[in-house]
Amino acid sequence: NDNRLHAITQVLALRYNVIPEDDAEQLLSRVCDGEFIPVSTSSMRYYLEILMQFGGKFIQKADELIDNIFGGMLADDSTTMWETAVGADDFLGAGSLCHGWSALPIYYYYRYICGITPVEAGFKTFCVDVCRIAKFGDVSADITTPHGYIHVEYDKNGETLTISHPENLQPTVTERTRNSFKNIKISTAR
Repeated sequence: NDNRLHAITQVLALRYNVIPEDDAEQLLSRVCDGEFIPVSTSSMRYYLEILMQFGGKFIQKADELIDNIFGGMLADDSTTMWETAVGADDFLGAGSLCHGWSALPIYYYYRYICGITPVEAGFKTFCVDVCRIAKFGDVSADITTPHGYIHVEYDKNGETLTISHPENLQPTVTERTRNSFKNIKISTAR
């Protein structure tokens, strides 16, 4: 029986600012160091959100989670994402091998690597906040909206970020993103 506390409880306390600001980073470090019962895939979105919010050394931990948990499924030649990292053997042999919340890597890459988040329904206004420049190379992605595609493209060296969007959508670019790229080009899609 594991008498440790659960990491998700600590993560949610950080997310909702229950932890005093002076203690928050230390608590997140303890979560990352494995002091608590690990966050499951079903609630990992909140853990990734906090890691990216704190930034710096915690971004590497987010990458490791995605790579180790979901990359492990791919390494086992899976064509789907499992309910948990254990797969079919979890829950006394009842683990699902195709589960919706395991689509988290898609959310992670579009939200934190491509940096696109809707602010209003239908992306009427959207935020561009590239939390980290992709470690694996240049990025080019299209995000489907009811009004057409938002296109994001950048090079791994942080030279130029290009954003094109339907003319009736309004982007905002965060300071973090402005500081990460030498050039930012925003245009309406044709």
